[in-house]
Amino acid sequence: MTAPLSDRPLSPRGCITLLPVYAERKRALESLCIDTMRRWGYREVITPIFEYLDVIARGAGEDLIESGYKLTDRQSGRVMILRPDVTPQIARLAGTALRSIRPLRICYCLNVFRYEKVHGGRQRESFQLGAELIGIREPEGDAEIIALFTDVLRAARLKDYRISMGQRDFLRGFWEKERLLPHIGTLKSIFVRKDASGLHDLHRAGILTEQELGLYEEIMYLYGDEEILGKAEGLVDNPVSEAALRNLREVYGFMKTHGIHGNVVFDLSEAMGFDYHTGVFFEAFAPDEGVLIGCGGRYDSLVGSFGEDSPATGFSIDLGGILGVSRMAVPRRVSVLIVDLTAGKTLALKLARELRKKGFDAVRDIIERPFEGSFEYAKLNEISYVIKIERAGKGKKLLSLHCTRPGSEAKDPHYGEIAAVIDRLGR
Repeated sequence: MTAPLSDRPLSPRGCITLLPVYAERKRALESLCIDTMRRWGYREVITPIFEYLDVIARGAGEDLIESGYKLTDRQSGRVMILRPDVTPQIARLAGTALRSIRPLRICYCLNVFRYEKVHGGRQRESFQLGAELIGIREPEGDAEIIALFTDVLRAARLKDYRISMGQRDFLRGFWEKERLLPHIGTLKSIFVRKDASGLHDLHRAGILTEQELGLYEEIMYLYGDEEILGKAEGLVDNPVSEAALRNLREVYGFMKTHGIHGNVVFDLSEAMGFDYHTGVFFEAFAPDEGVLIGCGGRYDSLVGSFGEDSPATGFSIDLGGILGVSRMAVPRRVSVLIVDLTAGKTLALKLARELRKKGFDAVRDIIERPFEGSFEYAKLNEISYVIKIERAGKGKKLLSLHCTRPGSEAKDPHYGEIAAVIDRLGR
């Protein structure tokens, strides 16, 4: 038996609906962030919401593909996937249509779709904002992406955040020994969970030596400020990890030049994204709220999945996540509701056109109702002013201006401008 409509969800769980106030905040924040990236030379692209699964799978990990929503193209019969991430799409563009432009600086703000069990506020649809720098291998490129990342957060009025940085090759240098290769997946999982007992299990199983157990226990807690890099250098016993530390210092040096090093901590034990990143990676979080703001890093092997190899780094931000912690105020718009209680409506429409030319939002109250109802409608929709047009006798019309927040008109520089338009057109 089909449940009544009132007892069923009216939209899919985990998808986003933004009512006017929140939609306006999202649009203002998105525009501000895109404009910030444009000033750094990053140009916006819009990618397809659908991709052929066999194409995008070249540059997307198994977990990402598994979480995607799939459907069949009715025309070709090929399996398609709703966009689960934007970076693989950018990599495809970089390897095909934009392969002749290097370095390539791209930015975007698009919705992505991933299956998530809807709990703890997790969404199946989210707004992904990001930038990609393709074609630069030098440490200055990594620093530029992190500097741009912080500039975007600054534009979004985020102040209380920390950036945690790591280098994927630091752990790789310790783990990629012939004897340990079959156990890298286990080691990665142990380090992601910061599970020291898991290291002891590997030791008891004869996989880790006594020396490796002690060394890895120290590495697991290599977290802190710049001094941690010095401590790590005393533990390194291989050229790959040594090179990773040098690279981190170089990138951090450029970050100092940018003036963005103050909010940075290092986490040399972080193994999240070990199979994806190829160098420096980072994430930002708001300590007080416990919110992950965004993440990024180097992925030099991705563009080659769609064309010639090309070094690349970038970041992505959950725009919906930073909406919740941003202190950015939506730019105030001055709106006017025009209520015409006379026949013809010619003056009302002329007044609306004139106000729009001057940059005001002019709204016509078309429904016939008492003025009190129109005034209440204006307040509910955050409309600042109401213009009432009524008969004044002998064919004349009387225009009056009313403020929905009495007393605020004295502080509003627009009040006089609106009153001047009324005076001129009402003669």
